[in-house]
Amino acid sequence: MLKPGNCVFDVVFLSSVDWDFHWTRMHQLASRLALSRTVIYMEPFGLRCIRLSDLPRLVRRVTRWFGKGDTTRLRHEPVSPSLHVHNAWYIPFPQVNWVCQVNKVLAVWQIRKLLKRYNLKQPVLFVSAPSSAAVALADCNDYSLVVFDYVDEYARLVPGNAQRITVDETALLTKSDLVIAVSRGLYNRLNQANRHTFLVPNACEPEHFRRAINVGLQLPEDLSSIQRPIIGYVGGIADWFDDDLVRFIAFQHPDWSIVLIGPCYLSPPRSVQPGNVYYLGRKSYSQLPDYIKSFDACLIPFRTEGIGATVLPVKMFEYLAAGKPIVSTNLPEVRPYGDVVCVAATHVDFVRRIEHALLTQDDQEKISKRLAVAELNSWNARVNTIKELICESLDNK
Repeated sequence: MLKPGNCVFDVVFLSSVDWDFHWTRMHQLASRLALSRTVIYMEPFGLRCIRLSDLPRLVRRVTRWFGKGDTTRLRHEPVSPSLHVHNAWYIPFPQVNWVCQVNKVLAVWQIRKLLKRYNLKQPVLFVSAPSSAAVALADCNDYSLVVFDYVDEYARLVPGNAQRITVDETALLTKSDLVIAVSRGLYNRLNQANRHTFLVPNACEPEHFRRAINVGLQLPEDLSSIQRPIIGYVGGIADWFDDDLVRFIAFQHPDWSIVLIGPCYLSPPRSVQPGNVYYLGRKSYSQLPDYIKSFDACLIPFRTEGIGATVLPVKMFEYLAAGKPIVSTNLPEVRPYGDVVCVAATHVDFVRRIEHALLTQDDQEKISKRLAVAELNSWNARVNTIKELICESLDNK
């Protein structure tokens, strides 16, 4: 097998999120691959119809289209000169058959131009979301390898286009040389469709979140007037978020402050009704350790049905890297980490486990265990694994 250092390949990274979006698995993988490879980071070919709420994002994209891919307009600066962020031109009505056909042609045309522009060597197509455009690209002979990084069950996340997404997902699973599953539950399902499926879970950047242990780290201004203890959550607030559980916690303990940080997709945001729940909105990735430092306990309040049945949250590893006690709902992928995460079976049990976490939050032995688990689950290690899998697949092709 070729070792990653001796294996030459560049990457066309079809992301499921814009580069300007909050920091995700896609950003972590692409930025690290670009440290030793040329990476073209393609922002999403849409999975759903455009909505009014997409207007600010559309304006940003159009501005950058006319800037010819100029990354100086990005909120997150690319971490390497070898990482090139580009918009995708497409028609945002993926449910319409003729639109899908046009988008396929547009995708192939755009990316062929970029392949020529950047002179990619042995290009690998790295797909993080199923789309008709991704299927068309996988059908080309332009790539040495097709990798499908199966991040989420998008048919559940975008029910309005579930049928089309399922068709594209099935096609990609068939056409991919390598499939990566982010959780054991997904691996068990995907391995039946493609025997070249491997488990590469989510992870964290330990050195970044370890900053939360720094006693000199300053408290964010918008937390200064919030009373302790602070029970905190960092992440998206959407259908998978159990806002009923959060309300239950808040009403059971009006002496606690529940702080929620991240983009909110619930309409209306019902989870912010109780007076001791504070929704602080989205914060930059660089700010997250500052906020997590102020948490006395961290939450993973996900519903256990739907995508909760197969999700392994990135935030779990980030909380661990900050040394914080964690209480989670009974998620199958979290249970194996029961020695460093408190897993609750019911709402009442969840409150009791937070109470216990608050009493033991300064236990140095427990903190050391959390930090050790985080160190074993770094993005650097995950990317090394992915590079090894790609090199082995290229060697065997």
